[in-house]
Amino acid sequence: MRTAVATCGRIAVFLAAILAFHTSNAQRSAVDGIAVAGSEAFQVLCQFYDYDASRRLAINVIERIEKADYVREKFSFEGHSGQVPGYLALPRNRSHPYPIVLLLHGLTGSKENWWEPNTTLGKLTEQLLASGYAVLTLDAEFHGERSGNNPFESPVAILENEWFVCFRDMMIQSVIDYRRALDYLATREDVDASKVGMIGNSMGGVMTFILSAVDARIDAAVSCVSPIVDVPYLPTGVLNFAPYISETPLLMLMGEKDERNYSVPLARQLHNLIACPNKKLVFFDSGHTLPPEWIYIATNWLAKNLGSSYIENK
Repeated sequence: MRTAVATCGRIAVFLAAILAFHTSNAQRSAVDGIAVAGSEAFQVLCQFYDYDASRRLAINVIERIEKADYVREKFSFEGHSGQVPGYLALPRNRSHPYPIVLLLHGLTGSKENWWEPNTTLGKLTEQLLASGYAVLTLDAEFHGERSGNNPFESPVAILENEWFVCFRDMMIQSVIDYRRALDYLATREDVDASKVGMIGNSMGGVMTFILSAVDARIDAAVSCVSPIVDVPYLPTGVLNFAPYISETPLLMLMGEKDERNYSVPLARQLHNLIACPNKKLVFFDSGHTLPPEWIYIATNWLAKNLGSSYIENK
């Protein structure tokens, strides 16, 4: 019953967003021919990402691993759809409080992707820790240790079967979980919650746009190969959030041959929509998987905008 009520509530908000999109006097802003949600419609879309900040987090530290260069805690907190597991790693050879970087995985991935040895994502995590950042990773809804929340179908099957409401709710819940994680970070003395960076890959890149628009606590962001869906009023569409990223420096890293997820002209249009003047778009001669050097560009972007060490491209 609770799920049905929540679903009906979100459908009502969705319908309100459609109405606001079509009736607001400032309903559309066009850049390079792209129609996006006006300010009133955007305020309605933001309601999808509201949450009860007073609800207790009930943090549970599951394990603590000490390495030569960092300490990593596995923890969980109470999300709105059950327990949300994550990792929080802290550098050992730096003084705290540490600036923090959120790492958001792609579709079918998990928090473990950022810790796999001898991989680009694993190397990125190593570089961030060596540069003096704390790192936080979560499993998105229906991913990793949260796969049991959707035991019958994989996240890919959700798209293949065109269960777009299910996919939408998965994305929304995951964004809210990261907002709750920011609440947790603010309670820790060893983390500088006033310096929050974020790197999202693919699906995580979409959430990077959304979080940067709806949560003022994001201080610098990197979105990698974010899919772009040019459907008006879509509550998970990056085009509707880019015009409202006004304070967060944002770097877009895209592949010139990632035709399944976006075209080069559409990626440029998305970049033009970002309101913050401190923005940058970098293309690689690649598809959806970027070449390894992207991690140095991403880390140096965070260093410029959050402070910390620069990383050499070795």
